Amino acid sequence: MTGPVQPDNDKRSEPLFPAPPPPESMGGMPPPGATGAGGYPAPPPMPPEAGGQPAPEPPMAVKVSFWIWIASAVIGVVMALVSVTNRDEFTEQLRRQNPDLAEEQLRSTVNAALALSIVLAVLVAAIYVFFAVKMRAGRNWARITLTVVTLAFLVLQFAATGGIGSLGALVGLVAVVLMFLPSSNEYFQARRQQA
Repeated sequence: MTGPVQPDNDKRSEPLFPAPPPPESMGGMPPPGATGAGGYPAPPPMPPEAGGQPAPEPPMAVKVSFWIWIASAVIGVVMALVSVTNRDEFTEQLRRQNPDLAEEQLRSTVNAALALSIVLAVLVAAIYVFFAVKMRAGRNWARITLTVVTLAFLVLQFAATGGIGSLGALVGLVAVVLMFLPSSNEYFQARRQQA
């Protein structure tokens, strides 16, 4: 008869958990990308722009379109400011349309209308500049927004006057065309892939 089986002493001396890896030169952290027992998984790859690759340079068509949008914004503000110099003409026109208005009411209405036109011009200019800056940075949504706004303006002008003969409308159309040239499309595509 044999006695009870004695456990192997060598197996009892093994630890239940493996020993941690020895401290490395990076303050006790395992080397980057180390995996396995006690190691950390490799960090996710960094996006190309953050990894040091420069963003692609916008082509000339995008740069020219950008400056057209900026010029349009500035011209809009200047035209609103110039309208202040036509105060007398505007007052006379309002007087003919509303002969019952007292002089004080007429003056306050003209002042309010001119102030409102300047505030709106500055607001629209700020919006144009914002979208132009984003478009130059390769944001496709800004390019689409500028296109939609320009086309809406052209439709409204055509409905009001029966044509699109104003210089501002034609310049806006040129800026839109420049944003969709083949070199511009490649730029926007490259920026979308980097995002």
